[in-house]
Amino acid sequence: MINPKRGSKYMSAAIILVMLLASVSGTMASTTIRFMIPDWANPVQYVMEMLIKDFEEKNPDITVEIATWKSVENIIMSVVADSPYDVVSLGGFVG
Repeated sequence: MINPKRGSKYMSAAIILVMLLASVSGTMASTTIRFMIPDWANPVQYVMEMLIKDFEEKNPDITVEIATWKSVENIIMSVVADSPYDVVSLGGFVG
């Protein structure tokens, strides 16, 4: 069961993800969105994976890849390697 105190974080993350995904839904070519969340956010990851699955079924030309980060170095290294994620969640915020 999801803790009610954390419910607003899940809702905020879900709303932001839906807005992001809706913004690319008009794309004609195949698109991949790379999304990174904290390693410790397992309940959030479960919710995100459910939303992503539903979105991908409705938008077969868009794929969402979800990954986790354990430390800020993981995020920095993706940028240094010239392979930054499209969306990175820094905890309760998605940016």
